[in-house]
Amino acid sequence: MQRAANPECSSSATYLNSPECFLTIKARGIVLIFDEFGRYVEDYGEELKVKTIQDLAEYCDHSSYDNYLILVSHKQLSMYTNSMKKSISDEWKKVEGRFKATSINVKYTYLILQRNIETCRTFIKGI
Repeated sequence: MQRAANPECSSSATYLNSPECFLTIKARGIVLIFDEFGRYVEDYGEELKVKTIQDLAEYCDHSSYDNYLILVSHKQLSMYTNSMKKSISDEWKKVEGRFKATSINVKYTYLILQRNIETCRTFIKGI
């Protein structure tokens, strides 16, 4: 990431405490995390347009920026949609096949968080 030249944004603390300074960092992308997505599908899956989720995922995948879509659920989506009408359940199954399922254990999650925190600290020190 690069930052714009701004004399008022001269320290790491300023970047963290000032939205105007933080926005001068030239970041390219966003991470969208939808926790309890499976529960949401279970509750609203028949009203939710599957294409909306698919379009969002395709935008993240094909964008020229570093965008990521993370849908967190405790089970496969098909487990949440089994009680829905067959046509709707089948539509969710098609979309489910386009996502990469990853099982994460707590120890692994802590390692990922630790690396990201260390990366952020290094980045902030460089500002």
